[in-house]
Amino acid sequence: FTWEVDTHGYAQVNVLWPQMGDGVRRLEQHYFKQKVYLPGTTTQIDHLAGREWKTVACLPASASPSANCASELTRSETDWAHTVNDMPVNGSDLPAEQRPRFVYAQQSRSYRETLPMVRSDYGYEKERQNGSQLGNLTYQQERLGSGGGWSATPLRTTYTQYYPNLTTWVINKPAWSHFYDGCYGCAGGAIKRATRNYYDGATSPDVIVPDKGRLTRQEQGLDSLWQDTRFSYAPNGNLLKVERMDGGAVRSSSETFYDPRFRAYPVCTKNILGHTSQQRYYGVPGSTDAGCTTTAGSNLPATGGFFGQLEQAIDENGQGTALQYDGLGRIWLVIRPGDSAANPTVRFSYTAYSGANAPFW
Repeated sequence: FTWEVDTHGYAQVNVLWPQMGDGVRRLEQHYFKQKVYLPGTTTQIDHLAGREWKTVACLPASASPSANCASELTRSETDWAHTVNDMPVNGSDLPAEQRPRFVYAQQSRSYRETLPMVRSDYGYEKERQNGSQLGNLTYQQERLGSGGGWSATPLRTTYTQYYPNLTTWVINKPAWSHFYDGCYGCAGGAIKRATRNYYDGATSPDVIVPDKGRLTRQEQGLDSLWQDTRFSYAPNGNLLKVERMDGGAVRSSSETFYDPRFRAYPVCTKNILGHTSQQRYYGVPGSTDAGCTTTAGSNLPATGGFFGQLEQAIDENGQGTALQYDGLGRIWLVIRPGDSAANPTVRFSYTAYSGANAPFW
């Protein structure tokens, strides 16, 4: 197939798979968008270029990557579109081909042996994003295949509301979502589940614009049955604790402790019963918190490994699994309880590239 210079990619790529033990080879055909014309013009844009719009798996007419399909097995298709409407930064002073565009999937379809199976429709309504087009998925609806087409009645629909903050650009945090059997307003349609998200200590998920975008509470359920989960954070944004509530009381929790120097590596996790699991990383100090004190990671070994790579994971029973790496930082040995470096549980070996016909073995 021809490499498209202007869009730096192929319009079609075929993959011929080896036999799967049944004497049959299978062919995959991947189709990609190239440059497209702006409606009513001779100007091309590359905003859609490289997006895969169709994939076909089939039995090939011959054992060649360039063969045609003799019998289709599965097929998936995606409709792509683009727009400059309602974007907070729309480049209206630029030529049309240079303006920033929101590229999105409108619909995807899957087929099995040419019969339609599932169709998904996607919506990005500005009304559910405070009046701006920010690319958030606000609507997804699925339909099953019916005969040679699609069912007139949707199978399920999810609606999601956002309250983006265009000052701090916290724009992709869903406030709530409703999951419907069928759809809202459809005959027989009924809500089956809802999710309410609270950010930055807010007391309501509605019309509260997040500041930092840290999820501090989430409720999932329906009617009088809700699961209430609370989240707390360190000043740097690290997640410290997750608590699942029932009737205002904590029923289960998970607390995470980080290294004291970088405050970036989770070195201990403790549940509500006090059971802990620990991690050691090369070159990283252990936790000094009274809630969970851990041992520092080793200095980098001469055999290989890089700073921050996982050295050991210790489970709730105090049993540790050690990891060793080669000079390129690739995992070399996995040593579980009862084994040793001389007789590891798993040993990996890597063979140097030896030619185009045997790149890895």
